[in-house]
Amino acid sequence: MRVHSVCGYPGNSAAWANNWEPEHWRARNLVKGVKREPFNGYAEWVRRPGNTRVRQYSDAAGQRLALQVAGSRLVDLIDAAGITHATIVPVPSSQTIASGGDFTGARLAAALQARRPNLIAAPVLHFDQPQPRAHEGVGERRWHMILPHLRGGAGLGGRILLLDDVMTGGGHLRACRRFLAGLGHEVDHAFVVGRTVWDRPAGMFTIPAETLAY
Repeated sequence: MRVHSVCGYPGNSAAWANNWEPEHWRARNLVKGVKREPFNGYAEWVRRPGNTRVRQYSDAAGQRLALQVAGSRLVDLIDAAGITHATIVPVPSSQTIASGGDFTGARLAAALQARRPNLIAAPVLHFDQPQPRAHEGVGERRWHMILPHLRGGAGLGGRILLLDDVMTGGGHLRACRRFLAGLGHEVDHAFVVGRTVWDRPAGMFTIPAETLAY
C-alpha cells in the first residue's frame, strides 16, 4: 500500500528540540488545526482561487480553514496518483464506536467529497469499544492489537482509499487494510495529512510517498 502525505509532523526527538523554521510550524499547526487541538501562534496559507493570504489561528475558524487547506492538498495528492473515482474510508478515532461518527477522518473525507463528488466519503469503520490512545501510556500499537476490535464496512464497493490524519508507525492503516481485505477489498493507496518525522526532512511539504508493507 502506498501512503501519500501532505506534510511532515515533527516527532518527539532531539532533532526538533530547537531552531524550528517557519515551514515546521506551518506543518505542525496544520495538523493541530485538523485535529482540533490548540496551538500557539498561527499558520499562513494562500487561498485558491484568488491567491489571498489567510491566517489559521487556534480557534473554530482556524479549524475550518485547516480542514479546507488539508482537504485541498489531499485532493491534489489523489489527482497526482491518477485516481478519479474512489470510496474514501477514514481510519476511525480511538473513541469511534459507531459508523458515521464525527471524528477527524470523517471530517476530512467529507471535505474531499465536497471538492470531488467522485470521491465518496464512507466513514463506516468503527471499534467495538473505546480504544486506548497512544499518549495514555500504551505507546505505539501494532496492527494485530487493533485489528480484532474493528467493525463495520459492509456494503462498500468500488475502489477504496484509506484516509487518516497522522501516520506514525502505520499500525492503524495496516489494521484497516487487513480488515477490509477480510471483506474482499484490496486497498492499494492511503492518504494522510501528517507523517510523523523524527529527523528534519528536506521539505516539510514534500514528504515522499512510501510503501507500507502488508
